[in-house]
Amino acid sequence: MKAELSLPPELVDLIADKVIEKLKPIIVGNGKHEAGDKLFNVKQLADYIGMSTQWIYNNKSKLPHMNINNKPLFRKSEIDTWLESFRVKQKNETISFFSIKENESLQAFKKQKRQAVTSL
Repeated sequence: MKAELSLPPELVDLIADKVIEKLKPIIVGNGKHEAGDKLFNVKQLADYIGMSTQWIYNNKSKLPHMNINNKPLFRKSEIDTWLESFRVKQKNETISFFSIKENESLQAFKKQKRQAVTSL
């Protein structure tokens, strides 16, 4: 026996709107950039990343950009990706109680050894 599910039209519209909202970034621009992606000129980019405009011009060849009428423009999402490539990875080091105690013992041993050598 097949059960039919009947949804009110308002709910169907709400579901359709949510699906469209989720698919919009993929549909617009083939997913290459966000729909609201901003373009920066040199001054705006310098303000955004906290560098001077001269630094931007000196490093333009290393930055993802496009030239329109010989003026460089920088897409925010590409700059964010470029900046992320310089993120310093943090080591996931956990220090156990035992390693701290062992380190303290080692330091105490080294101190005693120095004292013994210098007292000769």
